[in-house]
Amino acid sequence: GSGSGNLSTLTVSGTTTLATNGTSFVGIGTATPGSRLDVKGNIQQDGSGGYSTWLGRGGDITGGWSATPNAWTITPNRQDFAIGGWSKTSGSWTGPWMYINSDNGNVGIGTASPGAKLDVWGADVTPQQAGIQITSPNFPQLLFNASSGGTNAKIWRIIGRGTNDFEIQTLNDSYAGEVTAMQINRSGTSISNVV
Repeated sequence: GSGSGNLSTLTVSGTTTLATNGTSFVGIGTATPGSRLDVKGNIQQDGSGGYSTWLGRGGDITGGWSATPNAWTITPNRQDFAIGGWSKTSGSWTGPWMYINSDNGNVGIGTASPGAKLDVWGADVTPQQAGIQITSPNFPQLLFNASSGGTNAKIWRIIGRGTNDFEIQTLNDSYAGEVTAMQINRSGTSISNVV
């Protein structure tokens, strides 16, 4: 190791392995750390069973993804991936909030056993806790694309409008040329017209 002024470094075979400076910044693989912990390269965490998880960017950890070899990733090896934790209000465990099954790519929100590509579990307490909400200023919408359908016959849209209309529509392959199959009008919470 060596030190100069506020900088201390540990080098191995001429390569900086660990460095600290006077601002309490620590660098791994770099002699000029720019934040509290600055790692040059990917991070590997060894878990139980001898399987690792990598955090980083580059083909050396995503080489199996020939289409996206340079993606920034969290890459578990033979493990599922979850995000969870404890409630900031009660302090009780409320996770996992999101869970990805490594066997089939299914994603669960509120469940650790997702049975579909996206499986959302809520609670029958309020609409917000039981359902999925799509919010935008004027045109919240949900799209369905039957990718093997015919030309201009693949895409359906369910859309709510700021003018109090709810519509089911078809779109062409450019997501334009809307044709409304059904329209429901409302006034407040009352249904005023179905077309």
